[in-house]
Amino acid sequence: MAITKAYFEQNPVAIPQAKQNNGINADVYTAKTAKLDSAIRRHEKAYLTRLLGRELYAEYIAAPTDAKWADLNALLYDTTLLVSPIANYIYYWFLDENAGDYDGSLVTTTKQENATNHPVIYKQIKAWNAMVEMNVPILSYLQNTVISTTAVIDKQGWEELCTFKNSMGI
Repeated sequence: MAITKAYFEQNPVAIPQAKQNNGINADVYTAKTAKLDSAIRRHEKAYLTRLLGRELYAEYIAAPTDAKWADLNALLYDTTLLVSPIANYIYYWFLDENAGDYDGSLVTTTKQENATNHPVIYKQIKAWNAMVEMNVPILSYLQNTVISTTAVIDKQGWEELCTFKNSMGI
């Protein structure tokens, strides 16, 4: 798996647990990042399974650095800008699963004198819809490129990965 915490150190998918703050005990940092590490492992696999289907995912994960996957990897992982549809997918589900850690249904941005609350759903929707836009060239590549494999691309997960969301659920 290629997604690391570094993808979550900057906006628009910044997660505070991704970056170690100076002065925080390493044990405390490790405890706070356990949820993020778990989310990265689970949701990167979920995204790739939806994208490729189980059979092709198994082949991909067996040798992800194989030359036949180079073009796909270039579309999935921008290691220079640290931008990836997978990172957006993980971010969406991380916020969903940890909304209670963000004061119920709100993300709190602390100011010196008070705090301003921002509903989590707006950050989730923004990340999800950016992911959908990044998925278009990936799905086009998968449809139009011959990959040397015996596996069949299972397109069942594509509808979810191509569906825009809004805060009203419509």
